[in-house]
Amino acid sequence: MALTVPPPPPPTLESPKQGWVGRALAIVGIVGGFLFLIVPGIFAIRSYRRWRAGKIPKPIFAWTFAPIGVAYLALIVVSVKTLSNNELIMVNFREAVDPFNIGETQGARYDHVAGTYRVTVKNTDFRINTSVGEFARTAYAVGIRAEVVELTKPGTSVGAMCLGPGAEGEDELVGYGFFVEPGGIYGLERQDSGGRVESLKQGTDPRIETVERVSIICSPVSPVDGDVTIIGFANGLEVVVAEDRDGHDVYTYAGISVVAEQTGTEVRFKRVLARVPDEEWIA
Repeated sequence: MALTVPPPPPPTLESPKQGWVGRALAIVGIVGGFLFLIVPGIFAIRSYRRWRAGKIPKPIFAWTFAPIGVAYLALIVVSVKTLSNNELIMVNFREAVDPFNIGETQGARYDHVAGTYRVTVKNTDFRINTSVGEFARTAYAVGIRAEVVELTKPGTSVGAMCLGPGAEGEDELVGYGFFVEPGGIYGLERQDSGGRVESLKQGTDPRIETVERVSIICSPVSPVDGDVTIIGFANGLEVVVAEDRDGHDVYTYAGISVVAEQTGTEVRFKRVLARVPDEEWIA
């Protein structure tokens, strides 16, 4: 019996070596098809395979989805970049403390204990003890939220601050802080160069029995007038709103603060978030 040989495959309509541009467009179309809808992706890969097998002259369906895939990928990149730009600080103290620091000042000690950032007050002569974390970039509107795990002694306020550089040649930071203690006693303050503090609003909100989260939004009303709106939140509840004419409107740091009446007071923070206050920001 003679050995039979199968017939040669039909000639391809376009050499793969010569059609590298077409193959690239087809592959992009396949990716775009799957990203946009699963079914178009299946048809795109089918047309690509048929073209590679020489059954059709061009992978029209895959090529059609090439510009769609490029546009979709560009949209994803822009969205991720925008989201990243809005995020200024996101630190979970269970994992690390950066951009906040560990160490001591005259008023308090700051350390990393049991997955928390602990502030221990050493000297009550220093009214506000604040640790600052630098933003990923300068912001002109910011929302800052600090989550609290524990307050060890009564009469203790915790605060969130939005801070930025003072006047040229001055080292002190300026900005705003919102401070609240269990029972709902709160204060919204402006901090100027030289350590000068001005009370913008204060009062008591009976809804705040404990303090689990403290937040502040600092946002310019108008970039021309220099007016700034400051909003204070506790446990996700809006507590106070104030407007400051000719206010501080450039922010480079988030501050987490402790105001205590007793030496040895400890406050532990679990997490700090700072971002541009858009629809993703939740107090």
